[in-house]
Amino acid sequence: MKKVLGLLLFIIFLPGCFITIVPSLVPPPPKEAVRRSSYASDYPKPAWVNRTSYWEEKEFMYAVGVIPESEGYDFSIRLRISEMEGKKQLLLANNICHGIIVGGIPLQTWVSADGTIHTLVRGERIIPREKCKP
Repeated sequence: MKKVLGLLLFIIFLPGCFITIVPSLVPPPPKEAVRRSSYASDYPKPAWVNRTSYWEEKEFMYAVGVIPESEGYDFSIRLRISEMEGKKQLLLANNICHGIIVGGIPLQTWVSADGTIHTLVRGERIIPREKCKP
């Protein structure tokens, strides 16, 4: 009975020891390689990336927030700033179009090869008083 129990404990703890030992033997990749691989896009460039201002489609307003890598912030911070830039474009549309735009939802994010983050933002609700063109 003791031998069976010892064998079971050995089988249970063996993977944990292996997982702990093996990662320490493998050297980590250079930070620059990891950073560049996070920017590599597996998807083609969406059409909305080229938009420079807000636009209206089917009772919704859309805008694109852009922040370049040269800003020097961490990726997650730049991602959030690009969302805020898109929402700022929606506020501009709100003032110019005399409509009511509530909030803004980030729909999609695309990172270019040079590290620029593009975020597509949609106005949640819009009650247009007139059609708006930028």
